[in-house]
Amino acid sequence: PYRTQTKDHSRRSFNMSLPPKVSASSGGSSVESTLIPAPVCALLQEQVNHELAASQLYMAASFYFDGLNFKGIAKFMRTESDEERTHSLAFSDYLIKRSATPVLSTLEAPPASWESPVAAFEALLNAEKANTQHLNELAEASLQAKDHATYSFLKTFLDEQVDSEDKLVSLCTKVKAYSKFPGLLYHLDKELD
Repeated sequence: PYRTQTKDHSRRSFNMSLPPKVSASSGGSSVESTLIPAPVCALLQEQVNHELAASQLYMAASFYFDGLNFKGIAKFMRTESDEERTHSLAFSDYLIKRSATPVLSTLEAPPASWESPVAAFEALLNAEKANTQHLNELAEASLQAKDHATYSFLKTFLDEQVDSEDKLVSLCTKVKAYSKFPGLLYHLDKELD
């Protein structure tokens, strides 16, 4: 059976507060009886929480834009929040299928507001980049552990991250351009509604 590692994987970066790394031995997970190598299982556990943190960040952005009366952008952000939560559930379901119990960690609250709409979109782009990096680390760990089932599971998420980053780069460019002229951001709001 795979043994847990007690190595501390604490890492935080932010424009989005990433949740603390979950140690496979931090309680609740039966890693010793799982079908997933311990290092990969620990990273999968973390990804469950990364996705939930991303969901909260998008929801906070939805509230922020709603408060600015950008209803279309708020709706877009809420849809993205739902998608991130769905990803978290997919990772949780995968862990369960492979005989591991998902472990939720305490998440740091996302910001309630930003300096500007540009700052909000940049924070979301940085969060997507951080998520891409974590998924790449997870894919690499699964290949190193010869856990091909997990690598296969990750492919969809890796491909989706390319699209997510591309979409946010495009939106950031538009928000920056529209922010230079009062009222033009409402064009993006209508586009996203």
